[in-house]
Amino acid sequence: MTTTKSPTHPKLITAVVALSIAVVLCVRNFWVFSLPIREDGDYAANSILVNQAVHFHLLVGNYSREGFNHPGPAFLYFQAFGQDIFYTFLHLVPAPYNGQLIAVFLLNSAVLALTVLVFARHVRSWPVAVLAVTSIVLFTGSTLSWTSSWMPYLYAAPFLLATVSGVSVALGTLRDLPIFTFAVALLVHGHVAFIGIMGIYVLVVGLAWLVRHRPKSNYRRQLSGARGPLVASGVILSLFALPIALELVLHWPGEFGLYLHYLSSNGRKHPHSFAQVTSYVERFWPGGSTGTVLLTGVGLGTAVLAFRDADRHRRAFVIALLATVVVMTVELWWYVYKGVDYLNVSPKGYEGYFYYSVPALIVAALIVEACGYFEPAFSGPAHWRLSRDLPWAPALLSCVLAVAVISSQTSAYNRYRGDPVLSRVAAGLYRSELRKGRTVAISLGMPGAPTSDWIDVVGLLVAASREGYQPCVANAAWKYMVTGEYICPTTDPKNRWLVTVKWSGAPIPSRDVPVVSTGDVEVYSRALAPPIEIDPKPVHPWHRLVPEPY
Repeated sequence: MTTTKSPTHPKLITAVVALSIAVVLCVRNFWVFSLPIREDGDYAANSILVNQAVHFHLLVGNYSREGFNHPGPAFLYFQAFGQDIFYTFLHLVPAPYNGQLIAVFLLNSAVLALTVLVFARHVRSWPVAVLAVTSIVLFTGSTLSWTSSWMPYLYAAPFLLATVSGVSVALGTLRDLPIFTFAVALLVHGHVAFIGIMGIYVLVVGLAWLVRHRPKSNYRRQLSGARGPLVASGVILSLFALPIALELVLHWPGEFGLYLHYLSSNGRKHPHSFAQVTSYVERFWPGGSTGTVLLTGVGLGTAVLAFRDADRHRRAFVIALLATVVVMTVELWWYVYKGVDYLNVSPKGYEGYFYYSVPALIVAALIVEACGYFEPAFSGPAHWRLSRDLPWAPALLSCVLAVAVISSQTSAYNRYRGDPVLSRVAAGLYRSELRKGRTVAISLGMPGAPTSDWIDVVGLLVAASREGYQPCVANAAWKYMVTGEYICPTTDPKNRWLVTVKWSGAPIPSRDVPVVSTGDVEVYSRALAPPIEIDPKPVHPWHRLVPEPY
């Protein structure tokens, strides 16, 4: 097993880096402790599942617009713990979703800190490791968000960790195997595409480890020396596999039958040319074609420097990082070719947001090599005296650097404020004279129809459940998003009050009249009655900036 010099106090310093990042994210978004967020759209759809996770009833992941749920609920359980701890028990935040956000802050902080740890094992310097990961945060500052609970953003940090820790394992640092296992399992829970993407990457990592250690030939001896990491990885894998296995046993074949159907039919329905897929992948490289060429040149130059590096550990790590950029780029290309239906669903293609950090690894590799080149200038007696007398100095300086850089990035600030109108609409519907004790049934068009105001409807379902009653959707086609819990039963239709939710100003049938009206959302019914006017109150201008469904 390849050995590298352990960084000073690895566990303590990793904890300090994670805590520092978490504090920065909480302070930068201090509004989360005072401003209640009434979620809508995708955030509300996830909250429906989070509420199931609170009671440990959830076995599947977030919804997909293709009509199924992704494999596992890990991300949603993290959010459920945040909702339970920070809202229900500690009362530190004014709304359940705020607690979910804090959980996201903590998760991303821990994942970024573990990425720093993996770097530190190979560059053997905490400041250099922090500088490398900080460069990735800077490089993706305008494209990623480390504070959002939107799933395409949530995949970014674990994907970065899986990529870097996979390199570490391939080079023989098996103590990073539990970290690699955790990151891969988290990604597989989050999106079905990662079964293929991470499955191939695991095979590449395993093959690289076998080839690299082939001259030593004694694999059994190397694995026996890593018994602890192997056991820890097995435990992590078992925990993540448990909900997926239970879902398969209880509802065979579960979601996997839908996955196979989609995979077999997508290529026929939505064929893509080589040029279309290549153009799509190029979106995630900065500066378009010119930026891609320049960054590729930087990568090739960094590889030349690495091959001439006298430090064999750093040389192997940098070359492996650059090789992984190629591997992940090929994997993204193939995933887009086989698994993405419409290449222009959103301006930047949220399906590949997780990949944004891959080109940034080229910059991180260059920084590692550059710092190695200047290392002799900092290796004099004063340097060693500082390291001996103040072993925590590098860690403290690293944390200060991380705090300063991350706090300055827009990616550290969450602009989402939900839709505060929805809770007042829910209350207005409940006290409407027209309801007469009946269940509020919301009429909603088919998924994909331009008239379907699903964003407000899903938010209204969550808001109403927090007002103490439960509406339903009178269209079973939306079960994949709102779950069967919020689909109207086919029995007793006379006990329903059918309403339609529209944005203010949207065209409605002439036979419908408003029964609840705000400056933003209106609810219509066929029964005549004066509308309940609700003061819309000032809302943030960006509360409608909801990402597209994924």
